[in-house]
Amino acid sequence: MKFKKSFNVSIRLGGAAAQETAAAPASDSAVGFQPAASRYRRHLGRFVLVGIAGFFLSCLSLLVSDKLFPWLAYPGVALVALSLIIFFTLPSLICPACGRSADGFDRYCPCCGAAGLEPKPFLGTRCNACGKAMGRYKYRNYKIRFCTHCGALLDTAGV
Repeated sequence: MKFKKSFNVSIRLGGAAAQETAAAPASDSAVGFQPAASRYRRHLGRFVLVGIAGFFLSCLSLLVSDKLFPWLAYPGVALVALSLIIFFTLPSLICPACGRSADGFDRYCPCCGAAGLEPKPFLGTRCNACGKAMGRYKYRNYKIRFCTHCGALLDTAGV
C-alpha cells in the first residue's frame, strides 16, 4: 500500500484564497501578481454588491407609494450608476514577468499555459491543449491563470 507523502491544506476566510498545487507551484511572477489579483477580485465584488443593491432599490421603488418613490428610486439609480463606474475602473491585470496586459490573447492559453493558441476574431479562440473555448463576449468565460504573452504562471486560482 502506498501513501501520499505530501498534501495541501487551504483555509478560506471570506475571500478567494489562492491554492497551491503540486502541479503548478507558485513562481516569482505569481507572487508579484497576487496583490493585483486580490485588488481586482475586491473591486469586482464591490461592483456586484453595489449593482445588486441598486437594482433591488430601483425595483422596490416601483412597488411603493408615490411618497416613498423618490427615497428609493434616486438612491437605486445612483447605486446602479456607481456600479457602472466601478466596473469601468477595474484595475488592470499586468503580468509582472513581461509587463503586458494579461487580458488579451497572444501565444499562450490563459487557462493551461500551453503554447500554440491561435486567436480567431470571428470564430472564437480555442486552445488545442485543454480544449477550452474562449470568446470575446461582454464577459470573460475563462479564468486567467497564465500570461498569454510570456506563459508565466500568474495565479493558481485564476482571476
